[in-house]
Amino acid sequence: MDNVEEEVKTDEDELSSNNNQYAVKAETAADQEQVPLAEPPDQFTESQLRARLLAFYLPQYHSIPENDAWWGKGFTEWTNVSQGQPLFPAHYQPHIPADLGFYDLRLPQVRQAQADLARQYGIYGFCYYHYWFNGKQLLELPLEQVLGSGEPDFPFCLCWANENWTRRWDGEDDKTLIRQEYSEEDDLAHIRSLAAAFRDKRYIRVNSKPLFLVYNVRELPDPVRTTTIWREEALKMGFEGLYLCKVESRTGNKGDPAALGFDAGIEFPPHEFADGIPQAYPAEWAQEFEATILSYRGIVKTALQREIAEYKCFPGVMPSFDNTARRRFRPYIVQDSTPELYEQWLAAAVQRIQKAAYGPEENFVFINAWNEWGEGNHLEPDLRYGHAYLKATRRAVAELTGPEYWEFYEKHSELYEKHSELYEKHSELSEQYQATQAELNKLLDLKEIHEKLIRNNKKVEQDLDALSVHKRYIESQNEQLVSQIRQSEEEQARLL
Repeated sequence: MDNVEEEVKTDEDELSSNNNQYAVKAETAADQEQVPLAEPPDQFTESQLRARLLAFYLPQYHSIPENDAWWGKGFTEWTNVSQGQPLFPAHYQPHIPADLGFYDLRLPQVRQAQADLARQYGIYGFCYYHYWFNGKQLLELPLEQVLGSGEPDFPFCLCWANENWTRRWDGEDDKTLIRQEYSEEDDLAHIRSLAAAFRDKRYIRVNSKPLFLVYNVRELPDPVRTTTIWREEALKMGFEGLYLCKVESRTGNKGDPAALGFDAGIEFPPHEFADGIPQAYPAEWAQEFEATILSYRGIVKTALQREIAEYKCFPGVMPSFDNTARRRFRPYIVQDSTPELYEQWLAAAVQRIQKAAYGPEENFVFINAWNEWGEGNHLEPDLRYGHAYLKATRRAVAELTGPEYWEFYEKHSELYEKHSELYEKHSELSEQYQATQAELNKLLDLKEIHEKLIRNNKKVEQDLDALSVHKRYIESQNEQLVSQIRQSEEEQARLL
């Protein structure tokens, strides 16, 4: 650990300088916000929060040998972020970090700043992505340092991101970089490897049971076998059990978690939230970039109308989503997110978990994500919005957004929807106009050709008249010549 800190020590001054620069820009962005709402104090107790917000946390902000080999020396998520470019008008790319800058997670100061910022705005804890491949771990260094140092003093849990790593980002979906291999032996080794994290006083528990998530349960060959092994081994290690959650990611991961050996499900937008939502922009844009472009407003509307699951399932929300920077081939873009729409969605999710009344320690709402910068999906401040999404988070979880505001906001939303309808009609009329204009241009071209033919025809007629006159002149000359020949012949005959 000391060697790693020595390796990055020389970068601290530069990072600090960059962070100050970004902080100034972020303050400017925040000063420009016009959100006439009450704000909670900078610090508040857990009892003031209506739910425990857990934000998914990506640790890919430090270099590792595997990524160096697969993607190039020094690769981190910032490499993807720096390549983001707008694909069409009003497309928000690239996303540039503000307060924290282009950080390196090997620095304890960065991890502490993240925790302080999250706590200030009502986030209860982080859910770190955990990468385990049959005994081999990747991107484990930040968590190891958190466990070893005891800092930051901020709650956390783990989510096993149990998917193969491929070259999907550059379009080579079928090229596997590292593969998941499942077995009973690996299930046992895996749960034993997590004992130190589970014992940490900061680790999030439900009824004294460590909370552990699996990202893609569908990939497990036998989920019931795996969860049974885990639970039995947890008891042997001295824990009171495990609280296991399956993330409803990808198609096919919805459904009763109990049937697969899990205690609860977790919504994971945009997955499973986009069904039936039309493209947000003209189809030719999506076709040109092989992109899926959806409306954030449409997804929020779907989420607010979503029926409550019959099984135990914790709500999930997202501030935005746009993986153009990470996937330049076939990006998935959710366009036109705003802090206000996000706040409305989060406030509804908080109300939903309160009404569910699962249990005093089962009051989680998950946010995707804290720092998925390559997916344009982050609560961490950027240069465009500053702290606007964080402030929206704090208002929603502390219930400081009054009914008068939401009444005003609903009216605003209705007007916006009407505006959207008018915009769609305008777009349709514009397309019809363009089609009509194209036909008119064709007709004008035909008219010009017709007029040219008429002009040519008149010239031909004039030429024909001239030829006719010339013909009559030739005929007259010919007649005179014939007459002269006859006279000459007659004269010759008299002489003979």
